[in-house]
Amino acid sequence: MALTRHRATLVTGFLGGVEVGVGVLAYIGVLHATGDQLLAGLAFSVGLIALLLAHGELFTENFLMPIAALVAREETALQLAKLWGGTLVANLLGGWVITTRSSTRSSLSARS
Repeated sequence: MALTRHRATLVTGFLGGVEVGVGVLAYIGVLHATGDQLLAGLAFSVGLIALLLAHGELFTENFLMPIAALVAREETALQLAKLWGGTLVANLLGGWVITTRSSTRSSLSARS
């Protein structure tokens, strides 16, 4: 059961990184096209809305409940470290993948 939960956290963590990456790309694209910080900020919210709708997992979400479970001795410090470490790595990997993928596509289309 714990392994399945850990895998699910890694998958949703990866997708959370991708979704925030999409928001960052939307921000950059709108800022470049319009020069308007407000519109760019609104464009970033696309990634956050996708994160919410898809139930993606962000590293910053995992603080209150896991600490409460640790204090109540329902979870161990090792389980907490796995949750935090796994989610952080998955978020960073998801963001890296979407950024690398988009920069590769942009550089390829610029050469054409």
